[in-house]
Amino acid sequence: LAKKAAIVAFFLSEHIGFAVFFRS
Repeated sequence: LAKKAAIVAFFLSEHIGFAVFFRS
């Protein structure tokens, strides 16, 4: 469960980073 949560958090952070990069 912890590993799955870490993977989800990783993809979420990557998505947010890409969204910020795309906006700027």
